Amino acid sequence: MGRFGFIVVSIALLQTTINAQTYKTYYPWESDSVLVAWVIKKFADPKAKFVSVDKKKEKIGKENSINTSNSKLRRTARFTAFEMALKHYEVKESACTNRLKKIIRVLEMTPWKKHEYEEILTFEEGFISLFPKRIEDDNLTKLFEYIDNSCKGKK
Repeated sequence: MGRFGFIVVSIALLQTTINAQTYKTYYPWESDSVLVAWVIKKFADPKAKFVSVDKKKEKIGKENSINTSNSKLRRTARFTAFEMALKHYEVKESACTNRLKKIIRVLEMTPWKKHEYEEILTFEEGFISLFPKRIEDDNLTKLFEYIDNSCKGKK
């Protein structure tokens, strides 16, 4: 490989590295955190990777953190972490995001009311069953597919 080829390959590798960020949250994954990861993967960084860590063993910094106390993408008194991610990444409203906002607001902000909504109970039951079962088992592909499938026809 000539010098030019080496430079092209180096730039391509650098670009991949720059674009593929790793985002961290604490184990166990929460519904709100998974939805934030979905927003990142779908609307901001398709090559993103996600890792959960043990809170007792590792502190997560502010950069690239999901739903931690010092994260930009965390739940507040008024908004879910999912809503903060939609705002942060300037995701346009859609029937899908509005439906997911309704679901996560009930699950996170008023969980005692979820039994009033059959649709939310059904979503949660299928969703939770796909969560990673141990630390660093962070393949969220099935969860992202579940979210996408729940939004089919709700663009």
